[in-house]
Amino acid sequence: MIPFFPGGQAQARLYTRGQNQKLRFRCPYCGKIREKAIAISTLSRTHSIGCACCWSVGRSFPHRLIKCVLDSLKVPYIQEASRKDLPWAQTYSYDFYLPELNAIIEAHGKQHYEEGTGYFKNALKKSRTADLHKKQLACDHGIPPFRYIEINCRKSETEFIKNNLLRSPLPALLNSDLTELDWLQITRTAWKSEKLSILAYSLDNPDKSVRNIAKHFGVGRDLVKEVQVSAGIYDAAKERKLGVKRQQSFYADRTKLRDEKICQLKRSHPQFSTQDIAERVGMERHAVYRILQQKGLYDDQTEKANKHLKISASRKRIKDSEIRQICQLKLDNPEISAREAGRMTGHGHSTIMRIWSDNQLIKYR
Repeated sequence: MIPFFPGGQAQARLYTRGQNQKLRFRCPYCGKIREKAIAISTLSRTHSIGCACCWSVGRSFPHRLIKCVLDSLKVPYIQEASRKDLPWAQTYSYDFYLPELNAIIEAHGKQHYEEGTGYFKNALKKSRTADLHKKQLACDHGIPPFRYIEINCRKSETEFIKNNLLRSPLPALLNSDLTELDWLQITRTAWKSEKLSILAYSLDNPDKSVRNIAKHFGVGRDLVKEVQVSAGIYDAAKERKLGVKRQQSFYADRTKLRDEKICQLKRSHPQFSTQDIAERVGMERHAVYRILQQKGLYDDQTEKANKHLKISASRKRIKDSEIRQICQLKLDNPEISAREAGRMTGHGHSTIMRIWSDNQLIKYR
């Protein structure tokens, strides 16, 4: 709390963190002194004076502290994981999803344990019901119960949150000794403005898109755009240009993979016709034909041979299974046409004519 006091450590020594006395505190990041006085106890609880450059980006201090712990241990995670990341999440979002460990961390604030006042009165029951449903939903979709970790963060204090993290299954899951972390530095980092970091990174990397910056910080694109717009550095034309390049790159990569798959199929199965390959990759035959021609893998003679083999196999299957029935139809009804016989047996007109001709029931060239 000392950085918030305009008089520094000398002024801070005059008070205790539980006092309700109101003072005008200084933002430790931009140096501005807030006009509205804030109670010392409130600052101790929230670690914020609500400055315009506010480091709070809609996330609580416990959330940012846990984020810094995961960053220190270099554990991959997704913040506010929702349906975009977990298709089964319905309308819920989870504070932290650890994809490599198939685990979820939920930082439960005061509202999850104590009844609120005013607008939040009678919200405790609703909050607990939602917590139970979220956990059951996660467990029903592959998250083991012992990997669904709920941290008691009712107090926005490093020591309180640290002790609850140490008592949780998280250290065993991460196979790490959390007591060895530099908790003072983690606390300082958690206090630091994420918006200021995003702004500095945006200025240092003007060629980076909003999407890439958001991915770098593990935040939503809306937040990065909000920071850039507020600072007057958002370039809509640049974002559109980068978006077009990204789409072109995506489609080029996808086309390359598709072409490689088609060529590999042809090399592995030279007897496959263009139609066979088209059915396997879900494309039109003429598109497969064009790709094979471009790659020098289309062989007209092989294609014709494959076609004749298919026709011969088809004839053989008919002779083995239904030739007697088709011939018997002609013997029983000499006046029956090939078209009528085809409708009755499910075969084509030319097939019926060829079978009758082969069995000397008619003359057919």
